[in-house]
Amino acid sequence: MPGPDTVVFARALAFALGAVFMLVVSTIGLRTGFLPRWLVVAGYLGGLVFLFTVTYVELLVLIFPAWVTAVIVVILRAGDRRLSGAES
Repeated sequence: MPGPDTVVFARALAFALGAVFMLVVSTIGLRTGFLPRWLVVAGYLGGLVFLFTVTYVELLVLIFPAWVTAVIVVILRAGDRRLSGAES
């Protein structure tokens, strides 16, 4: 079983990696235009919160999966619209 210092380090690393992922995908979504602006802003805010979080708050853990789910829904809906437009 890992020690408490290892768990704290792993949690900090996970938050940092999640923040970088959110910031990178939001920037790509903004530059290419495939993400709506509200989702880009939410990604930037979530990424900054993760980057500068000092203490562990359990509700913060829900930000990342919620944002990823929203990105997935946007991508799937855009693909669905593209397919239905190709059939006509």
